[in-house]
Amino acid sequence: MQTLILSVDKDGTLIGTNPAGVVFRLANGAEPRQREFILSTPEGAFAATFDATTNSEDTQDPEDAQALRDEIAALEMRIEALKLRIAALMEVVEQTDESTTESTTESTDEPTADAVKLRARLDVLEAKDTEREAADRAKSRAAGALAGLKNDGWHVPERCKESIIKLAASTDDSLLATYVEEFRATRPKDPVRLYGTRNPTTPEVPDAVLKYNAQGPDAFERALQLSATYDELSAAGLARDISRDEFVGSHMHPIAMRS
Repeated sequence: MQTLILSVDKDGTLIGTNPAGVVFRLANGAEPRQREFILSTPEGAFAATFDATTNSEDTQDPEDAQALRDEIAALEMRIEALKLRIAALMEVVEQTDESTTESTTESTDEPTADAVKLRARLDVLEAKDTEREAADRAKSRAAGALAGLKNDGWHVPERCKESIIKLAASTDDSLLATYVEEFRATRPKDPVRLYGTRNPTTPEVPDAVLKYNAQGPDAFERALQLSATYDELSAAGLARDISRDEFVGSHMHPIAMRS
């Protein structure tokens, strides 16, 4: 028979430890299982052994025990106070819900004058926001289209700019895309870049046209068109009494006066 030293585990369970340090627990029945033992010592001997082997850390000082009891009592009082507070708050919440429901029902049945005014102001603000967003979107789309054409070498006349701006404001995005695609397919690139310098790789441009290069792309393009018209008239024998410079200048003069 091996000797066990009795003690109380942290959870209050009676345990026995043999000299080798193996822990045994109290058996529930008459047949102990592995690492279980049957307590069969006389009551007095058991009490003496138990008192002698109780861990000193588990022994509670009377003053500490009283302090714990006081703390427990204070916590219980605090819990009761919290319960009362929770009950009061729940009552307030229920009353608030009932009041909100009644108010909602009244406003649904018959909106007040202030509510109608507020709704009207909100509608106006929402409409303005929608208009501003649409205007910003149109401005951004137009600027993007114009920048794309300019970066790729096209000059966009004012009349074409106006068309791009109008189409950018349309809710149908395909309209602007179709216009830009057709613009690229049918118009030559910037005439100033194409003809504005003397270069063997570019078509020959008369001096009567080149001098309008300084007035910008619109004027230069107009002068090119007038020069081509002059060539057609000359070929038909209708421009014998006027030079190219005079013909172009006479038609460009109104534009210069307006500018």
